[in-house]
Amino acid sequence: MTPLRATSARPRREPAMIGRDGHEPMSQELDPHVDSSIVRDYLTHLAMRQRVSASTQNQALCSLLFLCRDVLGIDVDGLSSTVRARQGTHLPVVLSMPEVAALLAAMRGTSRLMATLIYGGGLRVSECCQLRVKDIDFDQGLIFVKSGKGDKDRSTLLPETGHWRPLEFRF
Repeated sequence: MTPLRATSARPRREPAMIGRDGHEPMSQELDPHVDSSIVRDYLTHLAMRQRVSASTQNQALCSLLFLCRDVLGIDVDGLSSTVRARQGTHLPVVLSMPEVAALLAAMRGTSRLMATLIYGGGLRVSECCQLRVKDIDFDQGLIFVKSGKGDKDRSTLLPETGHWRPLEFRF
């Protein structure tokens, strides 16, 4: 049995033979004049004039290396002198202990309990939301996290505050 194909008045072209812009690729006889200086100048242009991010420049470098080495069969060397875009450094925002105490003092009820567990026990928000009473060991001061990040189980310390005593006697 032969597979059914859609018929059209236009001749069918293989998808691999048509580029993204809808044009057919250049012929194989066309010899592109690409060497390491052109690649280096282009990457420097990206970093200095276009001001692209470091990840964009690295993506362009890897793409050009693949094109030159694997597609065109050109050995490209000397790219170590290329001006590279710098990775941005992000400093984490950390609250001081008085700021955390003021924040927790302003909270009430369940949100305060959850914030104290997250901050004091080092829990992720999703882990705190999935926490069950049987996952807390009041005697040993431990919290057992089931199926946390990476689907792994772990245990962490129960924060040392007096907020747990009413919970301990209710269950």
